[in-house]
Amino acid sequence: MNDPLRLGVVCALADEARVFGLKRPSLDREIILRPNLRLWVSGMGAARAGAAAESLLKAGCDALLSFGYCGALSPGLVPGSLVLPSLLVDAESGEEFEADSGMHAALRQRLTALPHVSSAHVLVGSARVLGVEDKRAWDRRWPGAVVDMESCAIARAAREHGVPWGVLRAVLDRRDDEIPSSLTRLLDPWGRWDAPLWQRLTAVMGVSPRRLWMLAHSQKKAFDALARSARCLSDSGPFLPF
Repeated sequence: MNDPLRLGVVCALADEARVFGLKRPSLDREIILRPNLRLWVSGMGAARAGAAAESLLKAGCDALLSFGYCGALSPGLVPGSLVLPSLLVDAESGEEFEADSGMHAALRQRLTALPHVSSAHVLVGSARVLGVEDKRAWDRRWPGAVVDMESCAIARAAREHGVPWGVLRAVLDRRDDEIPSSLTRLLDPWGRWDAPLWQRLTAVMGVSPRRLWMLAHSQKKAFDALARSARCLSDSGPFLPF
């Protein structure tokens, strides 16, 4: 068996990094979880994710994993569903990226014991957070897909350097869920509150209690799914021995 690759994991949000047992993860810098497992919390967006991927490769990683939350374009996908896309499509440029088959197979094998691993195989890269009407339109164009803002940039960096890459994501919002802009605009690039307390309270008061409960419930399901996947991937020996 070949020696395990040194895997670089890129996630956008501090909340996503906490599934690796980090209470206060460092931001925008390399985190050494184990000798063959590195993490970088990049912040949201393609530019930040691409820069994080480049930094991990310069630090000696020889495989990349895009990890974190995603949005559903299909009504059949629910919060907490795990997805392992094998094909990425950049919605802006039309560029396509095929995940490394060996890494994709190794990820799927490690996750066989987990519930709610979706068969969705396409992830669409977006430059922005989509509203409901956009998600419905994109579902007609890419049926059964999911969407995020970072994975295509990570795949592009991996392809340019000739290293294997994969994607592991958990669905956070349903196709017909509208994430209130009054809340998201008060967050910093890492998903943390970046506003005075009075602004936070005002924003929360503008959202119905039922919507807030649904958002919190969906976030917990997605977080728990990511946490289970992180344990499943790392419990039995090296993170990805393929």
